[in-house]
Amino acid sequence: MPDNTHEEPSSGGSGREPGGRRSGLDRLRAARGEPSAGAPGESPSEDAGARGNGSTAVLESPAADSRESSPAPEREAEPKKKERGRRLRRRSGSAASADAATGQPGRVTGTGHETEGGAPDTPRAHDASASRRQLLLAGLLSLLVIGLLIPVVLMRDRVVGQTKEQKAVSELVDKRASALAAGRQFAITFFSPDYKTIDNYSDQVQALTTGDFNKDFAGKRGELKSVLNQVQSQATGRVLAAGVSRVSGDSVDVLVVADQDVKNKTTAGKTVTNRYRVQLTMQQGPKGWLVSGLTPVV
Repeated sequence: MPDNTHEEPSSGGSGREPGGRRSGLDRLRAARGEPSAGAPGESPSEDAGARGNGSTAVLESPAADSRESSPAPEREAEPKKKERGRRLRRRSGSAASADAATGQPGRVTGTGHETEGGAPDTPRAHDASASRRQLLLAGLLSLLVIGLLIPVVLMRDRVVGQTKEQKAVSELVDKRASALAAGRQFAITFFSPDYKTIDNYSDQVQALTTGDFNKDFAGKRGELKSVLNQVQSQATGRVLAAGVSRVSGDSVDVLVVADQDVKNKTTAGKTVTNRYRVQLTMQQGPKGWLVSGLTPVV
């Protein structure tokens, strides 16, 4: 079959392929809406002819261009959101750096914000601090009340005076103490006779005794002086222990443990220690506490 296709000579710089077809570059330019480089004065009829010749290029409509060129509202909002997120991250990083530098991490409040100190500023924390303050105030008030009551009690005792029970207890304590002191002193004197000062010794013993014991000792003063002079006895007494065993009215019994260091002719000039346990009956009178009886304790 003969080939009836007429081939047009290609003009220099027309950019068309043989047979009146456009080249691929021209079709791309036509699709973009640009004039052909090879035919600046090409008419619309030629473009139509080119489309009629089977060109696959399709010109984009202005509506499509406007849709693609104008961004949607959502796309416009996305950069703003990203920028806001970057700002928040920068602020958070700055706050964390400041906390790390100062060593005081922030704390989250009840509304989600951070405050200094790191502990949550919640109602529970407020309640705990309020409870501690209340306990502290209660303790201070208690101390204040006690401090005020002590002077009041002392003043009441001075103004009103002691009760009968308090007075009885005070008298008993004083009686025991004074009788015990008098009994200790008598024991030291009684167990320290010296033949060189026998008369002075007998006077001291009689001054510390009363009743039958005083009379009995007064009747034996001469005999005691004669015996001590014969053996040339010298003694020194010391109290090891003493205590009150009974209190009855104006009479108090005192138990005494005493050692006597004695030296005489029978000991060949050597000191011998004798230990005595006696009960002294102390009697309170106008002259104070005097010994009314002496009984050895076995």
